Amino acid sequence: MTAAIRTQADVILLSACESNLNGQATEGLLTPVGIGPTLAAAGAKTVVGTLWPCDGLAALCFSFYFYTISQANPKLPWHQVATQAREKLRNTTYDKLDAIVEEVGIDGECYKAMKELKAEQIMYDAATETEALGLFEPLQMWAGFTVLGKSLK
Repeated sequence: MTAAIRTQADVILLSACESNLNGQATEGLLTPVGIGPTLAAAGAKTVVGTLWPCDGLAALCFSFYFYTISQANPKLPWHQVATQAREKLRNTTYDKLDAIVEEVGIDGECYKAMKELKAEQIMYDAATETEALGLFEPLQMWAGFTVLGKSLK
């Protein structure tokens, strides 16, 4: 498979669930190596992915923060970019989520459906009343995003 998908990408950001798993952690999945390690073996210098299933809105916000932080800090190592993006993700409120969706330009109906699903998991009213209450505070929402491969840009 690595010969079929040769790449020389500097960084690849994956939001697919469990994309950076490998070895015994992949037991029960389709392959013994996850997408992230496969891309690294195929030549990608750095792969950012998850170690467990991730929430779609969390992945959207993490990606937004990751690329925004990276662009603003071109010499910041990838693992530090990911750390800062995880911290921002932990502190994301519905107001910030709305701003990200508007800036990125996501289709309104798609976002509305995602937001309704999120509202079932978290009390929407509580999240909009205070800037301090983040949408993605639970550990499983932000901690799974990891850097595999070269950390320096």
